[in-house]
Amino acid sequence: MKSEARLGVGTAALLDLVARQSSHVFYVSDLALRTMLYVSPSYERVWGRSCMSLMEAPLSFVDAI
Repeated sequence: MKSEARLGVGTAALLDLVARQSSHVFYVSDLALRTMLYVSPSYERVWGRSCMSLMEAPLSFVDAI
């Protein structure tokens, strides 16, 4: 947290920066998977669906399995 404050970068911006440097898909949601708080940009490449589609329907990735 101290390094984050020193850089002047918020948690969401820091998460986005890390996600854009990774080819892995990850997301942050509530425990019940009812609300997506963050979806990494790699989701679109790996799943062939938009990040917004997952944000709007958090369990929609199950359709592709």
